[in-house]
Amino acid sequence: MPTGQPNYQGTHSWDPAGILNYVLGLHGTAVAASGGLPEFLRVGGRHLEQPPSATGTLDIVMWTDERGYLKPHLDAITLISTTTAGTQTTSTGTLTAGFGAMKQAIVLVDITGTGGTDPTLDCFIDSDFGGTRIINVARTTLMVGPQAAMIILDRAPGTGGQIGSINADAGAGTVRSVGFGDRIRVRYSVGSNATSQVTFAVYITGIG
Repeated sequence: MPTGQPNYQGTHSWDPAGILNYVLGLHGTAVAASGGLPEFLRVGGRHLEQPPSATGTLDIVMWTDERGYLKPHLDAITLISTTTAGTQTTSTGTLTAGFGAMKQAIVLVDITGTGGTDPTLDCFIDSDFGGTRIINVARTTLMVGPQAAMIILDRAPGTGGQIGSINADAGAGTVRSVGFGDRIRVRYSVGSNATSQVTFAVYITGIG
């Protein structure tokens, strides 16, 4: 049992936490301010933020975000946000990582403003599945004027078997039955006139 006061001759009494610490060992949810062993006894509960590291002095119960979602949970990540200038036919955004553990991803293409002549937007969603090849997994219909379009990507939407050639881009308004990998990016083309201008953003929400 825990050590009592030195030279104490009376009846010893310990609180429940002290007894549990003795029987079960010290299991804590936080390290003491001065370092060393954890200072709190854990009976149930969960962590609401990522711990700095998983060491012998830290008992990780569950890693969730502030709303209780199991991590990884990606909410409204901006893939691209831009105002174009003139005709753009092969503009490519950067690959955004972190979607490998997601079951589904919802993409929002939001045009908030246009200007000039022929301000159209053709938007492509690409992903990688290993190696160096980037695959086009979805494409919006040709968008004209301020409007929004949504694309739903499922991890395994197909029923098995081989998918046809994926070397070329998908047709307009098409979501391929190939799912998606850990990294996702946007490509886009704009209008066919030197004065074409489109202000738009593409957001993605991953659902774990």
